[in-house]
Amino acid sequence: MRVRVSRLAAAIVALVALPVAAKDKAAQPQQSDLVVQECRDVVVRRNVAYIALTSTLALQDVSDPSKPRTLSRLTLPGTVHGLALGGDRAFLAAGTRGLLIVDVADPEDPRLLTRHDTPGSVRQVALAGSFAFLADGTRGIEVVDLTDPERPRTVASIPSRSGVRSVAVDGRLLVSAEGEAGLRVYDVAKPGVPRLAATIEVPGSVLDATLCGQSTLLATSESGGVRVYDLTSPAAPREAAIVPSTCNALGAACRGSLVAVSCGDEGIELWDLSNLDAPKEISKLKIGRQHPAGRVSFAGDLLFVAAYTGGLGIVDVKDATRPEVLVPRGRKMSIRW
Repeated sequence: MRVRVSRLAAAIVALVALPVAAKDKAAQPQQSDLVVQECRDVVVRRNVAYIALTSTLALQDVSDPSKPRTLSRLTLPGTVHGLALGGDRAFLAAGTRGLLIVDVADPEDPRLLTRHDTPGSVRQVALAGSFAFLADGTRGIEVVDLTDPERPRTVASIPSRSGVRSVAVDGRLLVSAEGEAGLRVYDVAKPGVPRLAATIEVPGSVLDATLCGQSTLLATSESGGVRVYDLTSPAAPREAAIVPSTCNALGAACRGSLVAVSCGDEGIELWDLSNLDAPKEISKLKIGRQHPAGRVSFAGDLLFVAAYTGGLGIVDVKDATRPEVLVPRGRKMSIRW
């Protein structure tokens, strides 16, 4: 009888301990126990990487970029395509589920605050002050007032000629990438009353638009390469340069005159645009096997790469002529979620 009681007590102790073990395991996930999701976008602020996965927001401590450490994961409704940060909030483009707003004041305990529905499918979000500009696919651009982040409200809708794929905003300028319809530049000094300033015809189908400050626009298109526009006069944009990339450029990011071009399976190209009359390719690299380069973003001397099913890539570009891949280590390890 004593033996049976002892065994029963041991079993009870083991059962009681299970929730604790499960919680610890969730806090420090292992590659083998998680479902692989696509890494769609990444933004870094104060040594924390906010990573948009297929249906999850993952937060990682990247104070040691060679050894990212998971802080938390939050499962979300819908498929997440992109994200932006504003204050203690993360704003996520969740396709047909609209705009998701997450409280990230505590990186170890993010909380979904609310969901804002839109008539289309949100592919990307850009922030300016207390307003969000949503690339809402065939329904154009939705302008959302975030004064009360728990009760967002649409204050303007801008129709599209062929569907908005991405948006970028800086100050009073808003730019939309609209596929074969090219680019549109808006004055959003009054966000509720956006005013069309210019339309830019671009060869091929425009995939992405990036603003480097208020006067420089980078546009990638299916025709190849990256086109650089001077928006000093928004009503009269001027093509300042063409980055002669030979890859299928999906997007670009800038840090001063350094531009990173994401090339999907072909990896990343780094270009020097200090002389717009003669853009210079500095280097090119692949993140690793099965790590196609999607959206990229700079954080100091580091380049963060959303590598779809490959997970997250981190590259040290302090010496842009010799970029060093920090993650995945040895260009072999796949970061899985």
